[in-house]
Formats: sequence, C-alpha cells, structure tokens
Amino acid sequence: MTTLLMLAATATAADNEIALELGTIYSDDRSWDAFSSDDVLPSKGLRVGFGVADDVAVIGSYGYGARGADVDLWSTDGEGWFSTAFYGHQLGLGAKVTPLDWRYLRPYVAPQAVALYGVARLDEDTGDDDNLNQIQAAGTAFGGVLNGGLELVLADERRKVVPAAYIELGYGWLTSMQLDDLGDVQFKGLTSRFGLGVHF
Repeated sequence: MTTLLMLAATATAADNEIALELGTIYSDDRSWDAFSSDDVLPSKGLRVGFGVADDVAVIGSYGYGARGADVDLWSTDGEGWFSTAFYGHQLGLGAKVTPLDWRYLRPYVAPQAVALYGVARLDEDTGDDDNLNQIQAAGTAFGGVLNGGLELVLADERRKVVPAAYIELGYGWLTSMQLDDLGDVQFKGLTSRFGLGVHF
C-alpha cells in the first residue's frame, strides 16, 4: 500500500501527457518500391505519457500508415496493370528522459520498443475487401527506435492543463516482415515524429 501511495505521489509531481502524432520510418528495401515511390512509411496516431519521476515518463504510442502504387505490366497480350497497397499498424512502448527542463523548452531522448503489423494487398482494386482476385498477406516486424526530441511546453503554474508540441528525429530498426508469397520488406533508417497535445 505504501508503494502505491509513493507512486501516486510521484506521478502527481511529474508531467502526464497526451498528443496527436505524425511520424515516418524509413525503408531502403527495394521490395518497398512496389508499394511506394517514397522511401518512408508515414503514420498518424496518438501518444500518451505517464510521468514516473521529475525527468522520466513512460510513453506508449499507436500509429497507422498506408501506402499504395499502380504497377504497369507489359505482355504479348498488351498492357495491363494492378494496384498494390500496404497498411501498417505500429505500437510503441518506451521511456522519455528529459535531462534539462528550461522554462518552455525541454530537450529529451525517447527510446521505444516497436511492433509493426502490416497487411499487403495486390489487386485491381485494393480498397475492395471482397474482390475474389485479390492477393493478401500479413506479417509482423519487431524492433525499436531511438529518437532525440525537443518539446515546447507552455508551462503555467496557474493552469493544470497546458498545451505542448514536440519534434523528434532519430533512427529505427525493425526485423524483416515476412509477407508469405509476396516476399518480405524491412524498415530501418531515419525516423521522425511531430506531435501536438497537452500536459496535465
């Protein structure tokens, strides 16, 4: 019971947070070219943080991203085409460590373990779930990201809820995602995140 009370008191003294987040993770895998002309998987989602000390918070995040492309095929029968699509669901869990706490600006580091669940589709219409000609495969990749960030917090002792914004850059590495007969794809390289939310 004493331990719970101490944790509750610590959490009260530290910042909790919630934010809407945009992010990217890089892929230089040639297999990714089938889904996008860009070397990134963008995502949009939500991040929450629970302060456990004055300079440490546990953070969790969810992001959803999608990419697609049209592929032209040439054969003896003439020209044809099909569409590809990739849908990714990314979960992250880690920490945010803020060694410096200036009045409004807070530099920090944020390591996170990451799981990415992806669904790949090849079809004449990837948006139609009931198309009998559709080829679909799913896979999961695991890894992590290490980002450095800078946060703007409009701290005000008179208010319990204050607006905040942050930007992060770093590096991510995930295992190769196996997509059955569609092959595999790996995400590794630069990562970025931008968020708007509140501290409370």
